[in-house]
Amino acid sequence: MKRFVMSGLIVALIAVGVAMGCGDGEAEPTPTPMATPTPTPTEEIGELPGTFQYSMEWSDSDGDIASMDVWVKGEKSRVDWSMTEQGAETATVIFIDDGEFDWMCYPDENLAYKWPTMSGVNPGAAYALWFTENYYGTVSDYIILQAMQIACPGGASKGDHETIAGQSCTKFTCNLVNGVTATYWISNSGWLVKAQVTQADYTYTMEFTNVDLNPSISNDIFDIYQVAPDAVIIDMTD
Repeated sequence: MKRFVMSGLIVALIAVGVAMGCGDGEAEPTPTPMATPTPTPTEEIGELPGTFQYSMEWSDSDGDIASMDVWVKGEKSRVDWSMTEQGAETATVIFIDDGEFDWMCYPDENLAYKWPTMSGVNPGAAYALWFTENYYGTVSDYIILQAMQIACPGGASKGDHETIAGQSCTKFTCNLVNGVTATYWISNSGWLVKAQVTQADYTYTMEFTNVDLNPSISNDIFDIYQVAPDAVIIDMTD
């Protein structure tokens, strides 16, 4: 039963990202992470290395929570995804892109689905954009603020320095549409530590921890036959 519950959550997340409650009962999708502007000649925005990893914790004011552990190595990626809705059992799925196929594995049930690459079955992909698109490297707060001023319809502002999850961060606030406010805490190393989005009486928060931008990652963690050697494989590539 867990598989079908989780599949429904995945479909919903793929369709709209993470929906935010609205006063009229409708839902709106998670705002897209903000693009960065062309930097000045003396200060270049950094790029993530080809190999990195991190963890993400997501929660909202309704009491729902989700988490993911992410590993990226070149064209290969893996997301271990867990989600808990109020009153429901936690569901866990492993998503793997081995560079040739996408895999959706239910380890508790020894079951794995094989999908064509770029299938869009991984709900963690939207959250990953918050981390990757908000990586700046060692540029100044001024350059980061420029990026946000360009991307935020209602303007952006820089706040105080704060310590979040042991990281020294600069706080930025972005005013989006329809009264939505997004707050970002960017570490001194240029990666997103925390993001919080608020609309009316609904808030959701993402925190990124265990960041390693140059880890040693074994190829075995992207091999479904190593990750789940006894799993029954259902081929969805036809």
